Amino acid sequence: MKRWIPILLVALAALGCTMAPAAQKPSQAQRADIERLLAVSGAEDLAKQMGKATAAPMLSALEAAHPDWPSRAFDIIEEEVISVYSEHLGAFKRRIIPLYAEHFTPAEIKGLIAFYDTDLGRKTVTVMPLLTEATMQLSQQWSQALTPTIEARVMKRLEAEGIKLK
Repeated sequence: MKRWIPILLVALAALGCTMAPAAQKPSQAQRADIERLLAVSGAEDLAKQMGKATAAPMLSALEAAHPDWPSRAFDIIEEEVISVYSEHLGAFKRRIIPLYAEHFTPAEIKGLIAFYDTDLGRKTVTVMPLLTEATMQLSQQWSQALTPTIEARVMKRLEAEGIKLK
């Protein structure tokens, strides 16, 4: 039993070192600025994006399992998923506002608001979701293309070191 005490103490010390201090509660002015930033940056559209992203794999699985269902059923499912996310956006925003306050100073928040109020900022709001989606697709294709090379190198290295996996 005594041999576990040093291990426990080291684990607790490591845990204490990695725990971030609690974020300070943002002031009302900070909250208002962050809410404005969320609005001008398009983050409030996140509910719709999250709803669509959540619904997509669900709909694919349901369509594969139930090809006889009418297309309207799938439309209703997607609409309701998006609706639930939209209804709960306020609660989500209350949780992310402290994150913004933790990572950005009030001056930086104001700077971001000013940026998103420009033509380039508005273009960024429009283009960034498209770029993100395209980048995710490209990275997935890239990863798939690299998989055979990775597998071959790992197997060669394991073999060279005499490691056999079953």
